[in-house]
Amino acid sequence: VSLANLTLGRAVVPELYQRAMTGDRLAGAALPLLKDAGVRETQRAAFGELAGQLGVSGVGSSVQDAEGFTLEFQEKMTESLYKDLSSDKNMSWVRRDSWLTYLTLNAPDDKVIYDMSVTPMGIVKVAPFGTKPMAIVDGTTTANRPLDAPTAPMGTAMTLLVLGIVLAAALWVARPRKA
Repeated sequence: VSLANLTLGRAVVPELYQRAMTGDRLAGAALPLLKDAGVRETQRAAFGELAGQLGVSGVGSSVQDAEGFTLEFQEKMTESLYKDLSSDKNMSWVRRDSWLTYLTLNAPDDKVIYDMSVTPMGIVKVAPFGTKPMAIVDGTTTANRPLDAPTAPMGTAMTLLVLGIVLAAALWVARPRKA
C-alpha cells in the first residue's frame, strides 16, 4: 500500500507487492514512465501535490501549466504573523493553517492566460483566466466556463478615467465664452 496513493486518494504509483511483484509487472509499470513524457509529468505533478500536503515546499520549481511562474519561497504561517495579518481590516479570511508563498513571474503578457490560487496546504494551482479563486482550490474549474473577470489589461479603467478627465477639462477650457 503506497503512502502517495493513500494520501492523494488516487493511484499515483503502481502498487506491486508480494505476488503481484513480478518482472513483467514491474516492466509494465516502469516502461510508460520511461517512454512517455506526459506520464512522467503527471506523476511528477502528483508528487508535487503530495509534497504540499505533507508540508514539503516545492521552492525553486516552476508552476505546472503556468508559463513563467516560479515558486521562490514558501513557509507555513507562524502564530505571530497569523495574529498580525488576521487582525488587519478586511483580513479575517486569513486561515491559521495558511502558507506564505512568494512567486515570481517572468513571461510575456500574452503567455499569462491563467488564474492561480494557493491552497491552504501551499499547493499552487492554475485554471483558465476568470475562474473564481475557490473554484481553483476546490478543483471545480471547467474549460467551458464563461469569464467572470474583465479581460482588459490592468490599468485600463484608470487610463480611461484620466483620459475622460483630461477631455472634460479640455472641453471646459475650449467652451465658447460670452463676451
